[in-house]
Amino acid sequence: MTGDLWTDENRGSVFQKCVEADMYDFALKLVADRPELAVNGSVLRVLARNLYAFITPRSFIVRAIVKEPNDAVRLLRIIWKNILKLPKATIDDILRGPADVFIQEDGKQKATQYSSQVLFIAAEIGNTEFLVELIREYPDLLWVTNDNNQTIFHVAVSHRRADIYNLLHEIGSMKDTITTMKDEEGNILLHLVGKNAKINRLHAVSGIQQMHHELLWFKEIRSATPYSYREWKNNHGQSPGELFKEEHKDMISVNEKLIKDTANQCMVAAALIASIAFAAAITVPGGYNQNNGIPMFVHNGYFTVFAISDAISLIFSSTSIFIFLSIFLSPYAAADFLELLPKKLILLLNHSNVGLF
Repeated sequence: MTGDLWTDENRGSVFQKCVEADMYDFALKLVADRPELAVNGSVLRVLARNLYAFITPRSFIVRAIVKEPNDAVRLLRIIWKNILKLPKATIDDILRGPADVFIQEDGKQKATQYSSQVLFIAAEIGNTEFLVELIREYPDLLWVTNDNNQTIFHVAVSHRRADIYNLLHEIGSMKDTITTMKDEEGNILLHLVGKNAKINRLHAVSGIQQMHHELLWFKEIRSATPYSYREWKNNHGQSPGELFKEEHKDMISVNEKLIKDTANQCMVAAALIASIAFAAAITVPGGYNQNNGIPMFVHNGYFTVFAISDAISLIFSSTSIFIFLSIFLSPYAAADFLELLPKKLILLLNHSNVGLF
């Protein structure tokens, strides 16, 4: 790559293609030979998008045993170290990325947003190790905001990225400042978790677990929010709790129907088991003694086992029916999906299984 046909432009293009193809060993050789290639914002954005470059099995083994980074991490450190040597304004431009261009009605171009900002690309997909490497050398990145005046923690919460959110607990007293920062709509961090999660994150769980997962997030962020801000109203006059109920009303409705359908089907089975157990209790094997009405096999050990098993089946199946009825009568408020309804559902299924056994 030293001939007359090679230019800085095509060298940089080859370097970027190597990173896009996960050829980090070759990219490291290029950077060693041509250090100027390391100052490349496009490659930094490629690494920000490549979550799996930092969470490969090899990366986990190396980090856990010999504490050495993989090739992707080494390359990132070289690129970031060289970028940090530049003036602050240049670093900000690299992290901000190219502007989005919009065509106005009069035909003029107008750039108003930056959707390719490196930090927020990584925060959105959950590229925690990438962000940690950048923040370790440049802690001021914690305060960088996007077009909506949101930090990486706001974006992480919106996309339910727990690993990135957990970094918030490691920054000490600054945590309260970040949790109470307001975006362009007046939302604080708790408002953002009140909004419905992105669809790709909801696919990670299903059924009642979706609502349970969302409530756990809300409970966690609420506990990290100062008391004076827990009922803060955004520009639309909504508190975090009100926004949560509004955004999740469809999910509550779907899960309510799902739970009732499940309870209805299981109650039929529990009622069938209870009726069989009751019939077995009054129609014992061998019949009754006509003289005193005592079962014929009352002194037989197997009859005792039968009687105890039938009694257990009748008790548990009857209890299940009452629990199922309580599920039908539940108010199905959002908070019920955190503990009450999941516990009832698990309890009644266990009772039904014991009754069936």
